[in-house]
Amino acid sequence: MKVREREVFLFSWLAFSFTCATYAALPESSVSQTQDWELVRTVTSPYGNPNNLVLIPEFKKQDRDYYKAIGLKLCGENGPCSVYFWTDKVHIPFSANMPVKNLWEMTATYEAHPNYKEAQTRLACWLYKDRESGEAAKCFYMPGKKYWQQSQQ
Repeated sequence: MKVREREVFLFSWLAFSFTCATYAALPESSVSQTQDWELVRTVTSPYGNPNNLVLIPEFKKQDRDYYKAIGLKLCGENGPCSVYFWTDKVHIPFSANMPVKNLWEMTATYEAHPNYKEAQTRLACWLYKDRESGEAAKCFYMPGKKYWQQSQQ
């Protein structure tokens, strides 16, 4: 090998080694992972704040930490900003004027505002097995939605 070729080879090897070492040293959460949710659209609320309408996989619909992580990514802690979640794209509204039937299918909300002590993540009451556990977790109700059996209401 000529001197120039050896220098290029050595530089390439060092650059590759540094890249591998840097990647290996990164915490798992900061390594690029596949995103299994979709920001379908952002609409403006009547107050001028962004409302992010997000599609999530069905199997994540009861995962409060999952919702919070998406909310933090889209809004941060201070807002003002909202994120609304669905598991079926058909029910995601096209504007901030959301039909009640679409709201019935919403699974969770994330609300960030400078006046809040911390951002709020709330799941729909229909995701809980009964009224007591839902209300203990500060779930949200939607008008006209059928919830638990009559005996529990």
